[in-house]
Amino acid sequence: MRGFIFSRFVINSNRVSNFRRPRANFHIRVPQVLVIDEKGEKLGVLNTSEALKMAQEKGFDLVEIVPNPPGGGPPIVRIMDLGKWLYEKGKSEKKKTKGAKTEVKIIRIGLTTGIHDLEIKAKKVEEFLKENHKVHIELQLRGRQITMKDLGREKIREFLKIIKEKQDFETESDIKSQGRSLSIVIKKK
Repeated sequence: MRGFIFSRFVINSNRVSNFRRPRANFHIRVPQVLVIDEKGEKLGVLNTSEALKMAQEKGFDLVEIVPNPPGGGPPIVRIMDLGKWLYEKGKSEKKKTKGAKTEVKIIRIGLTTGIHDLEIKAKKVEEFLKENHKVHIELQLRGRQITMKDLGREKIREFLKIIKEKQDFETESDIKSQGRSLSIVIKKK
């Protein structure tokens, strides 16, 4: 495992993140700091060495929360478990990105696709809509089918009726014609 030791934690240098790690323990290089204990109570302005000794006696880390306070004065530090805090911060960031992710899923059908096959694809569309994804339904026209765009539109409407029986949705626009394909985008209501 590639990495380096920071305080008492190993940090994996392969991970890329835009999160700036706060200074902690011996990396705080100012003479005095405003200390907040693990319960959130202000202990006042102390020498950095005293604050660090106090944190180590309690079995915690001294973490710089606000390096440059708005009103001036010494940096604000907190006595806390840095490893636990970083773990919880990473966990909450993952939760945010996981919940906000919406993708556009593509379902392709053909002019000759049977009803049973459409029902199977409709189940897949239903799953995508339940996961809050948008679904791009595309009907490919091959060969002489290019002249049958009206039949293609009917096939897409038939497919949308099958989906409507299982899941309520709304369309972003009408059926679009793009070269050899017809398409429509739907999303959960």
